[in-house]
Formats: sequence, C-alpha cells, structure tokens
Amino acid sequence: MGRPSIDPELIIRMLIVGYCYGIRSERRLCEEIHLNLAYRWFCHLGIHDHVPNHSTLSKNRHGRFRNSDAFRELFESVLRRCIVEGLVGGEGFATDVSVGAANGELLPTGGLTLRKRERLSIMRASGIASGAV
Repeated sequence: MGRPSIDPELIIRMLIVGYCYGIRSERRLCEEIHLNLAYRWFCHLGIHDHVPNHSTLSKNRHGRFRNSDAFRELFESVLRRCIVEGLVGGEGFATDVSVGAANGELLPTGGLTLRKRERLSIMRASGIASGAV
C-alpha cells in the first residue's frame, strides 16, 4: 500500500509556485507551501490540509509530467489570455540576467553602468528594447 494519490491540479499549482519563486527542491517547496499562507491559498489548501510528501511530488513530476506537454499548454493558454486582456503585447520578450548590487543611487547614470548603457543602446538600435512586451 502506497501513499494516497494527489490531484494533478495540486501538483501543477505547487510546481508553478516553485518555478515562480525559484524553489528548485521539492523538499523545500513542500516546506514553503506548508508554512506560507499565500502559497497554501494558491494551491487551494486549507490551513489544516496536509501538503503532499516531497517524494510523492518528485515521483509525479519526474514520472507523470516528464513526457507531457501539460506545462507548455498551460503557459500558452495563460499567455493567450494575457494578450486578450491587454496585459502583454505578445510581440517580444526581453530579460536581463545581470547580477549586481541593487543600489542605483551610487551611480550618477541612474544605476546603469557604461556596459549596461552600451547593451541597452544596442538593444534599442536593433528593436529589442522597444518596450513591446
């Protein structure tokens, strides 16, 4: 006899929390959902509901969803809805993964180093940073 089954919607909601907040460990994800009321609310878990065991979550993620397009389909569905509602344009996407101190008051250029200003001007010239997100 094994553990009780978990609703696939709960698994997806838990994994969305993990992806959105950079929680890569299933063990830590289960702990965070157990403690954080906002995460519990998003996962439709009441204050007294049990959070699934991390090993059950891991086995489902690696087994049930490994060869599935469920997450891609979910993402595309949410993206389409955001475009329809006017929240995003859908024309482009840009991200900056630079790591640095978050104190813009130290630099007279509003926090942009010379290298970042050069990259931004290149992006603007190529149309990447046109603001269409």
